[in-house]
Amino acid sequence: MSEAILLVIDTLDVLYLFSRYADECDLRISTTSVDDKVCALAHSIKPKAIILEIQGKSDSLKVLRDLKAQEDIRDIPVIIVCDRETDLIDLPEVAAYLCQPVLYRDFIGVLAQIHVLPTLITQQGTHFMQSESVSQHAAAVQQSGWAVRMAGAVMARQPRLSIDWRYEAGVVLTALIHLWQKTGDDQYIDYVKANVDAFVEADGSIRTYAIEEYNLDQIDEGKVLFPLYKRTGDERYKLAADLLRKQLEQHPRTSAGGFWHKLIYPHQMWLDGIYMAAPFYAEFGQIFDEPAAYDDVALQISLIDEHTRDAETGLLYHGWDESKSHLWADPRTGRSSSFWGRAIGWYAMALVDVLDYLPEGHPEQGKVIAILEKTVAALASVQDTATGVWYQVIDQGGREGNYLEASASCMIVYAVAKGVRKGYLGNNTLDIAKKGYAGILSEFISVDDRNRPHVNKICSVAGLDQNRNGSFDYYISEKIVTDDYKGIGPFIMASIEMESKM
Repeated sequence: MSEAILLVIDTLDVLYLFSRYADECDLRISTTSVDDKVCALAHSIKPKAIILEIQGKSDSLKVLRDLKAQEDIRDIPVIIVCDRETDLIDLPEVAAYLCQPVLYRDFIGVLAQIHVLPTLITQQGTHFMQSESVSQHAAAVQQSGWAVRMAGAVMARQPRLSIDWRYEAGVVLTALIHLWQKTGDDQYIDYVKANVDAFVEADGSIRTYAIEEYNLDQIDEGKVLFPLYKRTGDERYKLAADLLRKQLEQHPRTSAGGFWHKLIYPHQMWLDGIYMAAPFYAEFGQIFDEPAAYDDVALQISLIDEHTRDAETGLLYHGWDESKSHLWADPRTGRSSSFWGRAIGWYAMALVDVLDYLPEGHPEQGKVIAILEKTVAALASVQDTATGVWYQVIDQGGREGNYLEASASCMIVYAVAKGVRKGYLGNNTLDIAKKGYAGILSEFISVDDRNRPHVNKICSVAGLDQNRNGSFDYYISEKIVTDDYKGIGPFIMASIEMESKM
């Protein structure tokens, strides 16, 4: 019969963290809130240990006093999980009852080795002993570093990432698939599956998705359908991927065959759109033996490169309007007027991800690698020398109002580091990523009093239309936010790439 653990919680944090690991050591979890039912439940189940979360000190300490006042349950070890350092101060009851308080950050570390938890609980109180196996496991967790920490934070904050099928959720789910592939920890793919299953129906239809919108953004989340299909064999994931592939088959195009970014943005190709659709399209072609997909993907990359790359700087403008009629478009070239950091970041990520699926020897493989090399060289020329990261308007670092921006910086570091790892870029290029990643950690990452990391200084959104003219003033006017998924996902991916290199 499995051992029982009683969780006494004020928030869902401890429940979420603990329940993910309980099955590994055959622990049953009983949960209650901080109230007068705790003692009765403890009498009933006689738990191996009680985990007591302190948010409001008075209520939690009353529970502790009541537990220790009753003879038949007073010897049950108690772990007190606290929010802040100040919660550990002036708790005479804790010392008196031989209970050891720990902060969330320490508790999280212990949970990473939860399979040995029963051996760590003693009748003299609660002690987390550093056996050799625990130390080795802790070292492995530490090596995972920021990727694991950020993933844990977003999963704890957002059990469900979105109420709609959206690319923003897709970029985080893609990052978690990368982390699952790196660590082998099924909690990540289980989380992805739970989020995707909220949308994908038995017949492969996708809730909140409308094919008739012909929106490339809606393709991006489809990338996580492939690992789910491979893992489970559930046909609905393939049917959902088929539906997205059908959109690409019918999607409106420019005269040369480039996908419009959206039906509501006619004749326009955006750098963002290459990331949104091309990696999905290329992987679909690999998995379901559609070699023509490789040619079409290479065409999309080639067309956007031809129409948006600036010959002088090597940088790429955000968008191109074939009709040259939209407000933001140059009437001669059709290009937008500024180099937006995240747009180039999306494109750089698309290039390294597409190359995962282009077959060795494909006639366009060398061209895509050459485009990646040109893009990285241009990005290196505008990397901020003081911080190692990149600006919102990427070539205007000294201009008033411009700012260092997190999502673009994370995307660029990911693309460069992966490009080096895969052999598309020379090893000398890695210094760009190393400087960039060090800058990301110092400029953008903060840690709260629960030891949860956050990504700061993210441009909330930017686009091109009648109200968004693509100018410098426009890009710096958009809201700057914290923990936007467009920063979190690329940060996790960049961390996965960099933590094995630093």
